[in-house]
Amino acid sequence: MEEKILKYTKQLLCMLLFIPFTAITSCDETEMELNKGNNPLTLTASTKEVELDIASPEKQVIGFNWTSGTNNGTNAAISYVFQMDLAGNGFQGGISDSLGKAVLTRTFKSEDLNVILLDTFGIAVGTEAILEARVIATIHSDEPVQDTTEVVQLTATPFKPLSKTLFLLGDATPNGWNAGSATPMTYVSGTAGGFTWSGKMVAGKFKFITKRGQFIPSYNKGATDEQLYFRESDGDNYDEQFEITEGATYRVQTDLLNLTISVEKLSSAPYAELWMTGDATPGGWDNQLVSPMFVDPADPFIFHYNEVLTSGEFKIATEKGTNDCKFYRPTVENANITQTNVQLSTTPDYKWKITNAGPYKIILDIGKPEIRIQPFTPYAQLWIIGDATPNGWSDGAPNPMTKSATNPYIFTYEGPLNAGEFKFPTAIGTGWACAYFMPGVNGEGTASTRMTFVEKGGPDRKWKITTAGYYKIEINQFYETISITKQ
Repeated sequence: MEEKILKYTKQLLCMLLFIPFTAITSCDETEMELNKGNNPLTLTASTKEVELDIASPEKQVIGFNWTSGTNNGTNAAISYVFQMDLAGNGFQGGISDSLGKAVLTRTFKSEDLNVILLDTFGIAVGTEAILEARVIATIHSDEPVQDTTEVVQLTATPFKPLSKTLFLLGDATPNGWNAGSATPMTYVSGTAGGFTWSGKMVAGKFKFITKRGQFIPSYNKGATDEQLYFRESDGDNYDEQFEITEGATYRVQTDLLNLTISVEKLSSAPYAELWMTGDATPGGWDNQLVSPMFVDPADPFIFHYNEVLTSGEFKIATEKGTNDCKFYRPTVENANITQTNVQLSTTPDYKWKITNAGPYKIILDIGKPEIRIQPFTPYAQLWIIGDATPNGWSDGAPNPMTKSATNPYIFTYEGPLNAGEFKFPTAIGTGWACAYFMPGVNGEGTASTRMTFVEKGGPDRKWKITTAGYYKIEINQFYETISITKQ
């Protein structure tokens, strides 16, 4: 046995002695790659006549593929740059994407290529453009060498893009006729011109604008209550509005591509309470320890859940203390946190999966239905702003709040407040273009215990102080709670 071990050891040593020195010495990993052989660098396109589709903005309309090219037996790494420009421009402009190593493809969606044609190349809507594409490969040997593919030519015609933002404007809406604080609608991802909004409306009129602070362009009432009319300039005197005759909660949905609208009165949300359950939550799978979600003060169809989650799964129960109920769950098995689609069902038993433990904010809209699952990073500084505060509405110098020394979520303000309003910005000097913590209902007073996080765009809501005095305000930006105490 000892003789066999000695024999194999000698054979192993001999093999090691004949391994090239370069293979066992330390080298720059960026320079080391397999031998690519002698294949020439070649670029191909999936089509030469690109058809851009306004109705399918997420549709892939062209794909470019290229061979690896050769590193001439040097084992050197090869990196690639994809270039596209107008024909005859000699690639002096256009786009030039450094793709790094081992990337052998570049694709374009309809919406993305349309933007490039309009904004980068300056092609007029409806005008055919002749484009050229090529790939430059750099061989990272001791003396870097470049190789370039033959030029591939293609054509594409841009369309007039639809707005990616839309706002409700009018005395029927939460923020009235103030275009600067018009109520934002939610863009339906992947659907050209699709927007939705649910919330309370009062008797009055409304229309839509595409840019906050600008009355033109607008979408007005068309020939019927189900049709939109696109008003593009001040020279167009047609300014009809939609009308709400009864205050209630409504769901408004638009299709800017087909110029249609639906306004649906919602009698009530199907559930007033929902519960989180799963081994990702503090209560685990015990149906008696399910965690309650809280209802958005401004919209009974929206539920929130802010909590530190562990690695595991969860779904959302419509009843507490039983598994024999319907659950809000994803539409696919083992859904990750980017999956926004929701179904209400008893089976199949699909669940969302939390991979990285930590604090999360979850928003479930049962009116759409849709869910957003977002890891939470606390703001390092918060401020208080408003005519109730010593520094008033100074966007550049609001009063800073004091961060807790032991809890990064907690901030306090202790000092004088005037009779007036206030809210909490997450940044300063932005011209009001930042996110805010606000009350759920405009004009809430010192009895308020909960706040909501409002991303850029509104709606604009403030707390109201009716009696001047010395106050202590404590907020928790993660759990979105607030206490206002007059000292």
